[in-house]
Amino acid sequence: MAMSYGSIYVASVALGARDEHTLRVFLEAESYDGPALIIAYSHCIAHGIEMSLGMRDQKAAVESGQWLLYRYDPRRAADGGNPLQLDSPAPRKKVREYFDLEGRFKMLRRGHPADSETIFEEAQHEADARYALFTQLATPGLPIKIGSALMNLTTTYLGLKLRTPLVPSAIAAERKARQPETHGRRGCRGRGAAFPVRGANPCRSLGTGA
Repeated sequence: MAMSYGSIYVASVALGARDEHTLRVFLEAESYDGPALIIAYSHCIAHGIEMSLGMRDQKAAVESGQWLLYRYDPRRAADGGNPLQLDSPAPRKKVREYFDLEGRFKMLRRGHPADSETIFEEAQHEADARYALFTQLATPGLPIKIGSALMNLTTTYLGLKLRTPLVPSAIAAERKARQPETHGRRGCRGRGAAFPVRGANPCRSLGTGA
């Protein structure tokens, strides 16, 4: 969500998986002239783990794709690059292997074996889809596909729709492609942006026009 603004430094880290990556993120966030958000994996005793092995669990979460490492730096977009950089390698473990390290999931398997299998399969599917999506979003030279992929994610996974794609360079491309079906400054009094329209006048929904 924060990345959709295009002006916020956003990163996801896990110290137990890659400590040098975590350090780099903090240095970049500190040097960024604007708001910065760091999302850090934090293991917890409530997960049903031996706390002295917390770093092992963090590493397993990243290696299974359950937790992704990435950086979204708007400064790269200003230089003509893709602001999103995926730092996670391709998953080399199954999500189930990560789950098996934690007591909370072992309890689920013992208490509800059939349901746990369904949940584990769905979790693996979501992890695979998430990694594939972020791989596409972080690929240079695919602005329209990047924007479309984000819209699909926010609709089907988060239940939200964003007016602009994740990568700022995709905004102009998508607006140009949808030019015949957009309302600009004339349609929305006092609004400078053009909004994609699919069978409805966005001005009416915003209360700024008839």
